[in-house]
Amino acid sequence: GNQYAQSGQFDQAIAEYETVLETDPENVSALANLGVVYYHTEQWDLAATQYEKAIAVAPDDADLHSNLAAVHVQKNELDAALDGYLKAVELAPDLAPAHFGLGVVYLQLNQADKAIEAFEAFLELDSGQDAMASDQAQQYLEMLKGQ
Repeated sequence: GNQYAQSGQFDQAIAEYETVLETDPENVSALANLGVVYYHTEQWDLAATQYEKAIAVAPDDADLHSNLAAVHVQKNELDAALDGYLKAVELAPDLAPAHFGLGVVYLQLNQADKAIEAFEAFLELDSGQDAMASDQAQQYLEMLKGQ
């Protein structure tokens, strides 16, 4: 499934993950990866469902909470997104993408101070690994601090 997903063959990836889940319905990896594929194909409800199933099996997996929160952002469910990112950061304080997501949500909620804090934490933790997100975080910070 992962090879299909990485090469953009999402239908085949979905079929592979579903085959795994038929015999092992609590396979966290298959549930999470199915969520990723649905996210990339902008099937938000299906993505959310897969992440929720994965979280039910692995409630302490910060990445799953962060990924589900990202789906909530896409669905403009900001309170749910905020809860998800906060849970992710609580479980894994050094999870850079969750801090970036928090920054985006706080920005949309007009909570500038908290957004600045989150983007600064992201930049410190990510240390340039995700160049595009780092550039975006810098732009958000310049905008927020320039207000």
